[in-house]
Amino acid sequence: MLKKISEYYKVHPLTCILLAAFLVRLVAVCFAKGYGMHDDHFTIVETARSWVDGYDSENWLPSSQQNPVPGGHSLLYPGLQFLLFEALHLLGIDAAGVTMWVTRFFLAIFSLLTVYFGYKITEKEYGKRIALQAGWTLALFWALPWLSVRNLVEIVCIPFLLWGCWAYLKGDQSKESRPKANLVFWSGFLLGLAFSFRFQTLVFSAGFGLGLMIMQRWRDLFIWSAGLLASIFLIQGGIDMFIWGRPFAEMTEYIRYNMYSAYEYITSAWYTYLLLLLGLLIPPVSIGLMAGMFSQWRKYLLFLPLIFFLIFHSLYPNKQERFILTLLPFIIILGLGGWDYIYQRWFSSRKVWRKIIHVCVIFAIVMNSLLLIFVSVHYSKRSRVESMAYLSIYPNIHCLVSENTNSDDTKKLPLTYLEQWPLTYKAINTHSIAELKANELKDNPPAFILFEEEKNLKERLALAKKSYPNLVYEAVFTPSLVDRFMYKINRHNANFVVTVYRNKEVMPIHLEEKP
Repeated sequence: MLKKISEYYKVHPLTCILLAAFLVRLVAVCFAKGYGMHDDHFTIVETARSWVDGYDSENWLPSSQQNPVPGGHSLLYPGLQFLLFEALHLLGIDAAGVTMWVTRFFLAIFSLLTVYFGYKITEKEYGKRIALQAGWTLALFWALPWLSVRNLVEIVCIPFLLWGCWAYLKGDQSKESRPKANLVFWSGFLLGLAFSFRFQTLVFSAGFGLGLMIMQRWRDLFIWSAGLLASIFLIQGGIDMFIWGRPFAEMTEYIRYNMYSAYEYITSAWYTYLLLLLGLLIPPVSIGLMAGMFSQWRKYLLFLPLIFFLIFHSLYPNKQERFILTLLPFIIILGLGGWDYIYQRWFSSRKVWRKIIHVCVIFAIVMNSLLLIFVSVHYSKRSRVESMAYLSIYPNIHCLVSENTNSDDTKKLPLTYLEQWPLTYKAINTHSIAELKANELKDNPPAFILFEEEKNLKERLALAKKSYPNLVYEAVFTPSLVDRFMYKINRHNANFVVTVYRNKEVMPIHLEEKP
């Protein structure tokens, strides 16, 4: 049996790599529930699900506003997610758990394109030996299966970027044999499609265009630019024209907003992303990969897009980890190719260095395997998701309050899992439950109050009962193991216990949980 598998692998290595990638992503489909960050749920899933239910959770559409103003988000991805949810709705499938399982499955299949094109690009640029290393790394790198089933535009745009690069590179044989015009146009079109998912990828495309200029491929630059612009005008421009009556309404609002709001989010030093990448890629091997990447500066059509993107985000004040995740496959490809060159030239003939590097590689493989096991089954934001899923047993919930008077804010409730769209309010240290009752909640008492964190819970509950004396304990929901760990190392990862109290004045009967 093993002999047959080995023989098949020798003949069909890419097929085996893709199968391994699919299997580990299938594990993530089944177990990696929830959502990772705010944007991969609320700007995609929550928005799309609300549209199916005839609601607009983010008030992005003109019909939801008195004086319509674009929200500054590309509506392509939410629109595609809406079409998926609408198709499932027509089939009678509305349960949030099922629809999200289907979503994760489609994302897992789509992410295999990253492995496929990453392998093909590496094989073209560095040969089969390095392509096998890149293929297995992209298939089983500890973070990618989990990220692949998240609704993050930073991840969903990657296959289009790799595909666009491959469309050009596969026809680029020599100075005498340039890519055919249709492939050059298609390359630009795919990079333009990536832009319609994530606006920042235009910086990546600018690097690709500069590479064509440096190589003096003027004919290709013209055709490629035509493909890029055709894609942007047709898709992004067309969607905005349909919704807003003018092209690029969302993009111009996005640029305006970020010009004035750059310092309203997490800001840090310019080298933050370099340190993050060194950590994600597992040191000390990551040092070799980064060195290898920078050694490949002559690979203009791969290096320049990568470095443009990295420099742009390193200089831009707002720095969130997810912004730079788009570069991971490109760093792996260039890093492995470049490191092989460095190794063969400087270290392969030195026995001591060979042993040291061998130990470092084994350490990286072991650490990656352990992280892969834990992360691929990580149920992210479990307490928030489970609290909503639990409350979905109650019909006709008209009002919820999220309470955290320890803080000046609370986290949004993922109402997709509630399968209802009640009014939601925040009780915080600057706007207590008593103030809510006197104003916003005067004629609409909450059915449930959800207490974030356990800090000062008794005191907070006592204050809440002064306004709503009929509060009774309903349930408590705890974060997953990885959520708790992430919260300890970075307080921005607000993963906390959620304690639910029911207001008997509104919901007098405790219902049994759904089977």
